[in-house]
Amino acid sequence: MKYLFFKDGILKLIENSDTKDANETYSQKIVVPNSFSLIIKTEDAKPAVPAIGSPAIGSEGSKDYKPASKDYKPATDFELAKFREKTFEEITSELTYSDKRAVTFPKIQEQLDMQYHDQLDGTTTWKDAIAKVKADNPKK
Repeated sequence: MKYLFFKDGILKLIENSDTKDANETYSQKIVVPNSFSLIIKTEDAKPAVPAIGSPAIGSEGSKDYKPASKDYKPATDFELAKFREKTFEEITSELTYSDKRAVTFPKIQEQLDMQYHDQLDGTTTWKDAIAKVKADNPKK
């Protein structure tokens, strides 16, 4: 899971559950699956990486020809693509109910412990926890 924190439109990504400092610093938190893309291709963003060095000028053999510099490395299509980070609203609107449920359900170890204690104590802790997740993230 990826833990995303936003404050004043700035995104911080934490890839483990050690989120204490981020919880205190950032006002909005979203948990998304690891496969979730955090960038979006757009036409109004700046290119990610320009070419390095100077390209050849003119056609080889002509009097105005100037060879490429030794350090010349053209930017790849990926580097030239224009990307930006998604906003909080874009991320939350893209999450499906199953994405939201997957990151909200208690861990399996916790669920098994709930079930064990429910059997011993005659309680419905596990059933209540699962029902809450489903009610908070309904199928649409």
